[in-house]
Amino acid sequence: MFVASAYQIFYLLALIQYVFSYVPAPVNVSAICHNFQNVLYWNYSAPSLKPQFSVEIKRQGNPVVNHVCSNTSLYHCDVSSFTKVIEESYLFIVTAAVGTQNNSSDVFFSYNGNMAIGSVVKCFLDFPPVNISAVSKEVIKVEFPHPFDRYKDDIQNNETEDCESFEYEVTYESELPKPQSPCYYEETPVCVAEIHVDVEQKNHCIKIKGTLCSVTVSEQIKCTEPFKSDNQYIWIIVGIFGALALLCLFILIVICLHRSLNGFSPLPQSLTTKLSGFRFISALSDTQSEVHTILSVSPTPEESVPDEMPTFVSNEQEDVFRLATGITNRELSSGEGSGMEQDTDMGRRSDYDCPHGLIVPVMEEMSPGDTVTGYRCES
Repeated sequence: MFVASAYQIFYLLALIQYVFSYVPAPVNVSAICHNFQNVLYWNYSAPSLKPQFSVEIKRQGNPVVNHVCSNTSLYHCDVSSFTKVIEESYLFIVTAAVGTQNNSSDVFFSYNGNMAIGSVVKCFLDFPPVNISAVSKEVIKVEFPHPFDRYKDDIQNNETEDCESFEYEVTYESELPKPQSPCYYEETPVCVAEIHVDVEQKNHCIKIKGTLCSVTVSEQIKCTEPFKSDNQYIWIIVGIFGALALLCLFILIVICLHRSLNGFSPLPQSLTTKLSGFRFISALSDTQSEVHTILSVSPTPEESVPDEMPTFVSNEQEDVFRLATGITNRELSSGEGSGMEQDTDMGRRSDYDCPHGLIVPVMEEMSPGDTVTGYRCES
């Protein structure tokens, strides 16, 4: 009886020690495998124990264990440098240790999205930028750079030949996916495909995805506008030039109206003055036949002064009208004063100039019954 009781007490103490020394295993172990950058994540249910974590890696079919992260308090571990071989699968073991006690969880990791062993972490790559354009009303063209050109530095040299072929499929609207011909990097760094579309649709949308080295290249959705013929662009250009022509015509009309309302003359000032002089001469010729006359006053008051046509002197260099007036020095010295005679030097300038005005005739009475005609300049 005593032996049985001692055994029960020992068993109870061992159970109590086990309960108080139990270390929970990491939970929610997962991995993010994106663009060949691979990181493990996990949680822990008893953070107050302050456990230390370690990560080990095993390749499928290989018993060798490699230590990736050791004695870390972090809840993640970068395993990218240990997962370079795309063709292999990996088993990661995450262990939590408190003192001498430990517990672990594992996760299965593979690049191949077709595998489904245990808790498989599927890897994926971003699809390169896609350019989609309408070739005609029935056909659209899809273009994108070969994915190998972007990820070739992350792939080992012994696997590059298998990764230069890119297989993809295109889904148009609600139709079934249509596999396209493989795109080979050696032939062209740009993949091109032509898809037949419904002409009744305003916009054309596609879904495109593929695989590179058995790694899924994520799906991308792209849309394009309907096809526009060359005639549409011609009408747009014609409309733009027509609008510009109407604008120029409107501006020209506004300028003309502004000039006419403000009395603006587009002719130069010198030409305007010359035309005004011609208008005055024409009007003066209608009222008086003998106008521009050089008069000589006789010393005898009783003699009548005949009216004669004056001589018009034109100076082409100054474009003005000039009249010669008065008695010449030759007449004064010779004493010739009986009657009116023209000055022999008609080319001589008069002392009275009127370059920019109008010449107006003025009647003056020298003595009773003796009237002479003179001229004055009005500006």
